[in-house]
Order: sequence, then structure tokens, then C-alpha cells
Amino acid sequence: MTAEDFEFGEYASPACLAHELDDAFRDVEFIDAGTRRDVMRWRKAERQRLYRERGLISKQQRERAQRQIAAALDDLLAAEEFTSIGTYWPIRGEPDLRPWMSGLARSGVAVALPVVEAMDRPLKFGRWRPGDRLARGRWGIAEPAKAEWIEPQLVIVPLLGVDANRYRLGNGGGLFDR
Repeated sequence: MTAEDFEFGEYASPACLAHELDDAFRDVEFIDAGTRRDVMRWRKAERQRLYRERGLISKQQRERAQRQIAAALDDLLAAEEFTSIGTYWPIRGEPDLRPWMSGLARSGVAVALPVVEAMDRPLKFGRWRPGDRLARGRWGIAEPAKAEWIEPQLVIVPLLGVDANRYRLGNGGGLFDR
């Protein structure tokens, strides 16, 4: 398979570190098996390191950072009117944006949470309002129990880390990348 055979619309961005291996390919499955193995090992080790670092953040630091993130998002969103925004339910120490999400919903913005229907498919987004009943989805992550499907104009994506080129390293499923 060559780069010409690959359909670039399958992912929103190259998988973390793939751009460092070969600009022509946006997914490590097209790289030789040894390199793919090395990248997967690097990603696993980097995730473990980042989870450890995240665990060292104090409650006060975390709360301050969450307020700063919410304020920065408000500033970014003020430049444009969005009627629908997809976001995430926090897991594993991710910034907890639920108060910010509640404020958006109260202001009339349709807030949506991701729903994993299948690992090899793009996420779907179900509308969320404060007080809505949630169900445990794949990996025990909360998602709307009764989904009113919407297509968000903007998606706020969780991450574990980001490199100097702004490539995101997430939890490893590639779901937000699809």
C-alpha cells in the first residue's frame, strides 16, 4: 500500500509521533512492523509517565487549572457563536469541565458527549443537559443514557499530552481522532 492509497479523511490528525516517522503517512499501520512496535511501546511508556505526573497535581492546582481552562475556552468561544459543542466526561484526572459545560447548556448551547458505538467507527455525540441521566459506556465512561444525536460545530478533546508540533497523545483508542 502506498500513501496514494490512503484516504486522508479517516482521521482528524496524524497519530501522535507518526508525523515524525513519515510525512506521507498519517497512520502507523502503513509503517513497517518494527517501527510500529517501537511507536506503540513509546506511546504506552509516555502514557504511563503522563498519568503519573497528572497524579502528582494537588487538588488546589487542579481546580485552579480547570478554572483557567474554562476561562480560556470562554475567551476563544467569544469570537464566534457556536450553537453546539461536543466535549468529554472527565476520566483519569482529566480537567473537569462539567461546571463550564453546565454554564454552556444554561446559556442555550447544545452540549454533547461522545458515545462509542464501535471501536472502528467515528464517535457519535449525544446531547447532554445538567441533570440528564447518564449510562456507563465503554470503559465505564459516562455517556447520555438516551441519546439525542447532534453534530457539534466544535469538539473539545481530552488529552494526556501534546508535543512541540501540537500533536495530541490521548488515552489510546483513537476515537476522537476518527
